[in-house]
Amino acid sequence: GADGCVLGTVELVALGCTRCANCERGRGCPYGITTTDEELSPLIDPDWGAERLSNLYRAIQSQLQEILRRLGLRSISELRGRTDLLIYRGKEGR
Repeated sequence: GADGCVLGTVELVALGCTRCANCERGRGCPYGITTTDEELSPLIDPDWGAERLSNLYRAIQSQLQEILRRLGLRSISELRGRTDLLIYRGKEGR
């Protein structure tokens, strides 16, 4: 699921998150990313944020297309059931 591939965190980092762990403390994010504080919320420009996330997803798409190409596949759906493509790397391979 999303936890396994760290979806959510990557978006926050793309928006400037420094992973300071203040999301749910006091006023929340000092950068305005995960806050409901009316003074901090304007720190993130929605247009800038949308562009950053669009860039992120385009980069992920490009990388995924390259991986599929190297595997000789045309679409991600062709990965279904292809256990022959799985490799266990253990802790050392991370």
